[in-house]
Amino acid sequence: MSNEVTITITVRLPDGVVPDVQYSSLDEPPFPAEAPRYDPDQRVEFRPMTPLDPPSAPLCQHGIPMKRYPAGISKKTGKPYNASWRPSDAGCTTVALFDRDPAAA
Repeated sequence: MSNEVTITITVRLPDGVVPDVQYSSLDEPPFPAEAPRYDPDQRVEFRPMTPLDPPSAPLCQHGIPMKRYPAGISKKTGKPYNASWRPSDAGCTTVALFDRDPAAA
């Protein structure tokens, strides 16, 4: 078995583009990149930080986003129940999707 590997790389460049191949020795360090120059008068707009977007709602069999019902405690039995995704349309027969652990929600 040979320890030699041959790799062929083809790079297609647009007409008129000449690659810079001056740095080709492993013994020479690469040239330091020039620090970017910024216009001190340029106004930079920052957008406020927002929490990560919530996961998108699952879709029912009709392609309509389902509604999220949070976990809670039953007023009737006093027992906790899981959070769930249920169809937005009362006539939809898509089965509700339940979270596994009511304490996790």
